[in-house]
Amino acid sequence: MNEALFQLPVKIGNVTLRNPFVVGSGPTVKNVEQLELIENCGWGAASTKLTCNPRPFINYDPRYRW
Repeated sequence: MNEALFQLPVKIGNVTLRNPFVVGSGPTVKNVEQLELIENCGWGAASTKLTCNPRPFINYDPRYRW
């Protein structure tokens, strides 16, 4: 993990984020490797929205083209 030059923690309810910057749900949070990269790059959090692929959900690749 990269060490930040300054600290900017934010507390939301019982959750404390290291900073207020959150990666939004979309193609940037598509797999575990991307989530690890988000953490390693210092982002405060990531919104995954849909974390499973339940039926009858159809996951087109990439979803935003439709």
